[in-house]
Amino acid sequence: RKSLQLEPDNQSSLVLQNRLLLETGQPELALSNMLEMTRKNPQDTDLLLNYARMQVLAKRYPEALKSFAQVLKKKPDDPDLIYSTALLELELKQFDQSERYFKQLLSTESHVNEANYYLGEIAEEKQQYDVSIGWYNKVKEGEYYLEAQIRIAQMLTELGQKDEARAHLVRLRKMQSHDSVKTRLILAEGQLLQEQGNFDESMALFTGALKEYPDNIELLYGRAMVGESMGQLDILERDLQAILKLEPDNATALNALGYTLADRTNRYSEAEELIKKALALKPDDAAILDSMGWVLYRKGNLQGALKYLRKAWSKNQDPEIGSHLTQVYWELGQNDNARKTLEEALVSAPDDDRLLKLKKQLNQ
Repeated sequence: RKSLQLEPDNQSSLVLQNRLLLETGQPELALSNMLEMTRKNPQDTDLLLNYARMQVLAKRYPEALKSFAQVLKKKPDDPDLIYSTALLELELKQFDQSERYFKQLLSTESHVNEANYYLGEIAEEKQQYDVSIGWYNKVKEGEYYLEAQIRIAQMLTELGQKDEARAHLVRLRKMQSHDSVKTRLILAEGQLLQEQGNFDESMALFTGALKEYPDNIELLYGRAMVGESMGQLDILERDLQAILKLEPDNATALNALGYTLADRTNRYSEAEELIKKALALKPDDAAILDSMGWVLYRKGNLQGALKYLRKAWSKNQDPEIGSHLTQVYWELGQNDNARKTLEEALVSAPDDDRLLKLKKQLNQ
């Protein structure tokens, strides 16, 4: 403000002021100001680029894509612009356009590993698993390397090569010297075994790893989730309590334990206290809002449950949240809202067992 009192038209100060407006919860004003500035200076590509980046931060992705396209017309060979545009196309699930930009990026020799990784992701989205593995194998170093290798194992599983998938992760782990990388690969292997239904093997893997890394939060959480899948809630509770002893403010562990107690036991008051602590730490987290809604439902407070579940659904249309919200609407007699929510949930998860079971119940 002081800067703009001295120089009211100072562009750098105006841009920074709008960025601050955006960051402090006033996105409409910030973007409106930026739009007006770009109209007054249509040839200023840096200004337009700042506007595009602010649109991304505000999650106005279609508008941001248009802005990036305008800048790209003026700088068609700029690799950073090509990369940003490709990521936006991918965010909007416009896979063919995104693929074209990432392949263009390969010819610039910039962001090559990132481009190969995302090309693998696009092929995976198209269920072209062999093609996907080819792209992931081209990621040779950098922050995407490990994730690409883990994705290769998952693609091998999709192709029915389950033994090869696990062997790939085991080979990779044996090549590592850093404990953090080893544990990341153990987690990936454990999850892979769970997805294959090999719960005993997954449990054995995590138990063995925890002998070497007894206070590893992620491994404890991983084993807790296997315990939940096996119906061994004593293991889940023991490991989540161990995490909370190490990190009393671990919102993920608080929520997981609270939700499980609400869903699988009648320890509702204890569950609610755990979820309240998690919600105080992360008040806008959709999963925690869903848990609070569910524990209130289990306690018979349907109106209270509806409040939290509607908020959770507005933030994340996850099929589990959708199933909970549908059930509460139905029990409140709001049958049209129940059917509408169920239909919306089935759009993104047409094969979800919970939703299909609920649909059958509603149609009876």
